[in-house]
Parts: sequence; C-alpha cells; structure tokens
Amino acid sequence: MKINIFSWKTVLDILLTRVAISQRNIRTTSIMCGLCQAEPETTEHLLTSYMVASRIWHFIGAWVGIRPIFTFSPRDLLTLHDTASIDTTKKKVLNGVIMMASWSLWKARIKAIFKDKPFDVLEPKGNIKSLGYL
Repeated sequence: MKINIFSWKTVLDILLTRVAISQRNIRTTSIMCGLCQAEPETTEHLLTSYMVASRIWHFIGAWVGIRPIFTFSPRDLLTLHDTASIDTTKKKVLNGVIMMASWSLWKARIKAIFKDKPFDVLEPKGNIKSLGYL
C-alpha cells in the first residue's frame, strides 16, 4: 500500500523533496540534491535525471528484457508499462518493478539524508531484485 501511495504522490509531484519544502516557505539548508549536490532536489531529478536512477532504469530494462529505459519525467516512468512491447502479464510485472525501484530510491535517499547512512548504489538494486523476484 505504501508503494501505491508513493507512486500516486510521484505522479502528482507532491513528494516532499527539498525544492517542494522550500516552495512551502519552510527553511531548508539547501535545495540541492542531498545525494549528489549537482542539481536541485526535485522528484524529477531523484527519479529520472539523477545518475544512479538512470543506471537503475537501464538495469531494470535489461533485467526485464526490454529496450533501455529513458524517461524525462516521473509520469513517463510510471506509465512506461503502457507503451512497452510486451504481453499484458509482463506489463503488470514491469509496472510493479518500476514502482518498487522508485520506492527503493526514495528510501535510500531518506537513509542517506536523515539517518546519515552513505548512499549505496547496490542497495536499491538488491531491494529491486529481492522485492521483484518472480
């Protein structure tokens, strides 16, 4: 259920990223991404343009057996299964894997920022494989 709510918030762009918090007039130390410090932390950045996210989408594409995944918005990502050239059952699986991967990235971000645990690129991949193993 948490992953579904997270996905819904992702599509609506209402996740509490640093930019979203700043736009609500809540003071933050910085709006830059807490993981890479290269771009402002937005939902779009965390799930599509962040280098680790891009690598994870390529990993999933190869793992599921579809063309490499390139997305420009979280909505593109969460509707990718609709346009994939695979059968209906695999589309449902792909949608679930993408939702789990997005959730894993978000949880890794929370650990890195709020619990001072270094971001481990392999952790989201491991979570995706263990949660999404069919």
